[in-house]
Amino acid sequence: MVGKKLSDLTTRKVILIVLAMLFSVPILSVNTYIDIYSGYTFGLQLMAQYETGSRGFNHAFDSYILEAT
Repeated sequence: MVGKKLSDLTTRKVILIVLAMLFSVPILSVNTYIDIYSGYTFGLQLMAQYETGSRGFNHAFDSYILEAT
């Protein structure tokens, strides 16, 4: 009788701990709040801010190509 009660109590605690971990990991993860961009994505976003053919676009494009090679 005591063994059964102790086993049930332990099972409940383990289930609660596992559920708490399943819900807390996405909340505590950095990727949930901050998008981490690669250099490729950042370069494309930078070039998208300029008009095609403008001085800023040409500079960003040349720098991007230089770094890629």
